[in-house]
Amino acid sequence: MSFHCIHCGRMRAGSGEACNGEWFKIWCPDFGQIEEDAKVVCATEATAAVTDWAELSDRQSADYTIVRGSDVKVYVRRQTFSQVVDVYLVQGETVPRYSANRIGAMGGVTGRSACTCGAARPERVFGEAPHLAGCPEGVSR
Repeated sequence: MSFHCIHCGRMRAGSGEACNGEWFKIWCPDFGQIEEDAKVVCATEATAAVTDWAELSDRQSADYTIVRGSDVKVYVRRQTFSQVVDVYLVQGETVPRYSANRIGAMGGVTGRSACTCGAARPERVFGEAPHLAGCPEGVSR
């Protein structure tokens, strides 16, 4: 059985204990933020917390500042009463995504399509394929 971490909400096996992650406070002076504006992110390491923060920040602003090529500096402090503030340079890149959908066919036997009456029929290379049995027009071509 799986449960959500009581801190970060991620799924984990076992009881509802905290996951193996830590909490990190992250803020970006380039965006006019100070430590009091920090977002708290749960992750297994600081680098993962920073990249999670960057994705969330870009998505929430809808400007996609980071992914459009602007490097930003962020400050990171572990939530475990750490006095150390690490500084990270965050960079992003746009990854093209392509898709394809079949919209038709030309030549050869390519499968089935609708005839002029709307009934399904096999496609042929030349000429019209015959209507299927039960065609509303009742005629084969």
